[in-house]
Amino acid sequence: MASLIDRLHRLSTAPVRKDGAFDEWIKQDDTPSFLTDNAREEEIVIYASLEHVYLQTVVVPSKALEPLDISGLQKWELVQDSWSMNYGNDKPLVWLEPPFKYENSKALRSAEKLIFLRSFEGFDGEKHYFELLQKFAHIFNLHYVPHKKAYCRLDESGDVQSIVNILTLADSGGLRSGTVIVVARRLLDEYLLMSDAVAIRAFDFTRFDKNNFPGWGDKRKETTREDAEFGYRLTIQPGVGSYMRGVQIVRPIETMAQFHYRLAHAHEARGYASFIALDWKNGVIEEISCAPGATANYFTQSDLPLEITPAFFRPEVLSRYKSDPKKYTLEERSISCRGSWSLETYDINDQGQVHTYLVYLRRLPYSEQLYWKSFNEAPKGTISKRALATDIRGEFHVDYNALQSVLSFTRKLTESGVAWWKLGWAASASSPLALSGGLDCAGGERRSSISSRPAITEKPRIMKPSTKASKQQRKLKALAANSESTREQ
Repeated sequence: MASLIDRLHRLSTAPVRKDGAFDEWIKQDDTPSFLTDNAREEEIVIYASLEHVYLQTVVVPSKALEPLDISGLQKWELVQDSWSMNYGNDKPLVWLEPPFKYENSKALRSAEKLIFLRSFEGFDGEKHYFELLQKFAHIFNLHYVPHKKAYCRLDESGDVQSIVNILTLADSGGLRSGTVIVVARRLLDEYLLMSDAVAIRAFDFTRFDKNNFPGWGDKRKETTREDAEFGYRLTIQPGVGSYMRGVQIVRPIETMAQFHYRLAHAHEARGYASFIALDWKNGVIEEISCAPGATANYFTQSDLPLEITPAFFRPEVLSRYKSDPKKYTLEERSISCRGSWSLETYDINDQGQVHTYLVYLRRLPYSEQLYWKSFNEAPKGTISKRALATDIRGEFHVDYNALQSVLSFTRKLTESGVAWWKLGWAASASSPLALSGGLDCAGGERRSSISSRPAITEKPRIMKPSTKASKQQRKLKALAANSESTREQ
């Protein structure tokens, strides 16, 4: 990003008038090369308003450019860029009027901007703001995040990822401040492919010395370029300045076939870690991959370990989730990461080990799998009695649960509204095991934060097997019981 900003500064900063630097600058040899190079980069400029640079991007249906009228595109205005209401004088009609209806280029009359500069006098502070084309925002689930000055989404790890960045360039060496907006090129390509469209960057680079500008004279030299990528007119007044005005056609780098293949085979590109696990089916402890083809379900006749083969971890594996309650929701038997992924079940055995099953580890992002792998260890026992009952046998678990009892008691205190008790962390009710918050008692004493959920009898986590599967299920129960018995000996 810094390199891009530096290049834009150079494009928009008039050099001093010595050693021929100014005369070279107004030739604008660097302008087409900048546009061509930037169109191939990971982040492409879709809007720029600087001292000597203006660029705006519109999306045009591919069919509207057939046949290509590059001369007509150069007559762009792109001023009436919003929908409006109109009504007739002769007939009682009121209708919607689309943007760019009166553009000189027929192709541009079907265009739509990616970025809109809007203003509202009702704001107390800054009146102007930028709005992203809603179709683009909705398709890629983008939301404006003020402190990042960007339209963002969550990546697979639940981290905020900036997709459309709004950059404000501060005053520098006499250069006025300006705005540059960039978008991830890959997403722009995807949008163009899905829309069967191309992007057109309309630009105007006007270069002169604002401290010594006598006006445009009559000795101007004009050159033009018209091809499949560019259409522009460059006018140079020697010793005074120049202006280049035109369009650049930006087509998707990726083909539709490549895009489709990437989406259809996304699961194949995923990584899968292997874990030391207790293979109940084969009666061994070994390292097993959590990849789909490395395990089998109840009903598949094979020697492969079962999908519900348990893997065991040091208790510190939960520290990440306890320490960041804004990002993670740590429940007593499950973990989720703000809409990105979830671990459907886990538990803690009598030896203090956290355990879950390979089938659920498989569904985590690969980076999260590697995090769990770093805490993986050989089992010191078997799975918890609660997990054995609810996950394997499909039974209710009715043993006394001290934590649930405390949670029920704290909930009653909270609901009673007694003056000496209050929940010190607003999110604690939804995240019972998050220990980063606390409970406030009289005198401001800080205690460990736990949820105020009522005590409940935990229901089975899986359905009991059908009659058809009962024989295999009984075999599985026997293997689990035998494993538990072996570990106790």
